[in-house]
Amino acid sequence: MQKLLWAFFVAVAALASAAGRSSDAQTRTADNAVVRIFRDRILPIVRSDRPSSCTECHLAGVDLRQFVSDDPYATLAALVAQGWVDPDRPRKSRLLQLITRRPDKEDPMMARVRKAEYEAFLAWIEAAARDPLARRVRPETVRIGIELPPEVIRHARKDRVLQAFVDTIWPEVGRCISCHAADRNQRLVAKWGDHISWVQPHDPEETLRRCVANGLIDTEQPEKSLLLLKPLGEVEHGGGPKFVRGSRADKAFRRFLSDYAATVTGRYRSAHDLPPIPGEVLRPTHQHLRIRGIPRRWAGRLMRVDLYRWQGDGWSRWRWATADNPVTRRGVWQSLVMATAPRGSKRAAELGSHPDLPAGRYLVRIFIDRSGRLEKDRDAELGPEDLVAEVELRGPWPPGYWPPKILRFPVRHPGGQVRP
Repeated sequence: MQKLLWAFFVAVAALASAAGRSSDAQTRTADNAVVRIFRDRILPIVRSDRPSSCTECHLAGVDLRQFVSDDPYATLAALVAQGWVDPDRPRKSRLLQLITRRPDKEDPMMARVRKAEYEAFLAWIEAAARDPLARRVRPETVRIGIELPPEVIRHARKDRVLQAFVDTIWPEVGRCISCHAADRNQRLVAKWGDHISWVQPHDPEETLRRCVANGLIDTEQPEKSLLLLKPLGEVEHGGGPKFVRGSRADKAFRRFLSDYAATVTGRYRSAHDLPPIPGEVLRPTHQHLRIRGIPRRWAGRLMRVDLYRWQGDGWSRWRWATADNPVTRRGVWQSLVMATAPRGSKRAAELGSHPDLPAGRYLVRIFIDRSGRLEKDRDAELGPEDLVAEVELRGPWPPGYWPPKILRFPVRHPGGQVRP
């Protein structure tokens, strides 16, 4: 008799449990507020071809679609479990805070998208907070949210990408500006079209946008990007070569293009995948240096000049400026000078507004790629073994291409002394 009673109670409990599950299922599929708002306002947003507001700040790694599945209750449970939604304080939910983040220069159209996203998700979360069933659904049924680690997410932020552009390609834009800036190339535009005007003076953000829009960056094969091959002279380029393989500009262009391509295509999956941050900041001055009398056996070779400033009791530990270019057939070298400073230093912070070198004493160290090894190993650097001469530079150094600051190549005597 006891066994029969026990079996009866088990059967009743099973029926009650099944009825509860059936009731939950009916509630989840019913036209209640949680389901209706999700169906009518959330799904149209995430299924739209239009980019979400996240893409205004993030080049990759974050998109509102990552936070939504097809099931409104399972989505909500997962968001609560991961801390993105606070059902007790809906307006304090991290997901809503993420949606409201915006860049300094907000696009008016994206502002409307952001407003629609915020209002839809707020209405859905507030409706869920009033729904008892929302607290009973297990979160393990779906996987949603940001998958990449914070380091990769930060690296792909548009302001970080823009800063990388400013640190690498933007200092070299002076080589291209005369033919590719709309305020000075109207004769070329009449011949080739508006697409050649990809440089916007004083605006690196717009310049980068135009590089992307005009197809100058190849994200699948970054070293095949026209932004690199044309100034190298490896693709037909009416302006002639602007720099050579293995030069500072070549390294900077390739570093940015490789990093940009890996960012937008999602190749970075962990912090270990990210490239190292260069320890030095470079900014273009308005000063040019010319060196004459270079032995003609080095014609066509890449030459780099580093300048160290006299500090009162000795030369600066870090170089204050650098420049590189090939030597001409006449034994002449000339280049715009790049001011340099260790990243994070006080001087680095000042370079943005005051890059020009002050008058004074400078030690000029001259390095030459005598064997042409940098053309083969483009990531190699010239070192102490490539140092061929040193000379001191003094006096005022006015800005401008002409006249440049002019030096004679030093003559080295058998005893090792150097004479200008």
